[in-house]
Parts: sequence; C-alpha cells; structure tokens
Amino acid sequence: MSAVDPISYLEGQWSFERRIEDRCGGPDARATGTATFVRRADGLLWLESGELQIGDLVTAATRELRVVRDDRTGYEWMVTFEDGRPFHRLDLGESLCEVSHSCRDDLYAGRIETGQPDSFSTTWEVRGPFKDQLIETVYRRVTGP
Repeated sequence: MSAVDPISYLEGQWSFERRIEDRCGGPDARATGTATFVRRADGLLWLESGELQIGDLVTAATRELRVVRDDRTGYEWMVTFEDGRPFHRLDLGESLCEVSHSCRDDLYAGRIETGQPDSFSTTWEVRGPFKDQLIETVYRRVTGP
C-alpha cells in the first residue's frame, strides 16, 4: 500500500515538458503545457493541455486521465483513461514506480519517479511493430490544492 496519498501529492496545477524521441526515423516531438489535477469524489481528474510540436508543425494537444482507487486489480491507486479503461497502477510511495500498459500490438514500459515534493517525471519506452519511442515528461508544481 502506498505511503503517499496521490490526491494530496498531485492536487493542483503543474507545468510539464515532454520529449518524444522517434527511433524509427520519424521526426522527434516536444510538448509543453499545464497538467491540472482536480479532486473528485472517486479520486482525481488529470487534465493536460498545451502545445505539441512535431518538426515544423505546432498544434494544440489535450489529454484527460483519472486517478482512482481500484481494489479489483490489487493496487490501491490506478490511472485510467477518460472512458474508464485501465492505464497503469500508481504508487507514489516508491521513489521509482515501474508500470506497463499494452495497447493493441504496442507495449508501453514506464517509470514514474518522485522524490521531490514539487516535481515528478514519467518515462515510457514504447515498442511495437511500427513504434520504437522514448517519451520523457517532467512535471513541476505551479500551485497546490
């Protein structure tokens, strides 16, 4: 069981910087923006909005996730997609939480690193028939709850 309550740790607004390295020869990408964690009855709503730059193309980007209790999986906390599908477990009590997610033929192997009260990072190695990517994101606290 996690010794760190993700609601207390994450609630508030964070800035993020994301780097996406395409190891299959495609263009690398960068995203910057804001991640807002909003308290809900079942946990947290995780909203990201910002800009995604792929080569010379710059476009708006958004993502919605949830952080919820999920005793069915054997983990105290889970990150789910907007529609409720499970994404990965979440244990902020570990300074390094290793996670994974299968998406069709692709495997996402990830690490969530904490240790600082006002920052955390995620790293994803994505491998599949047509993918070989490294996705690194650093989150920095802007405001608390």
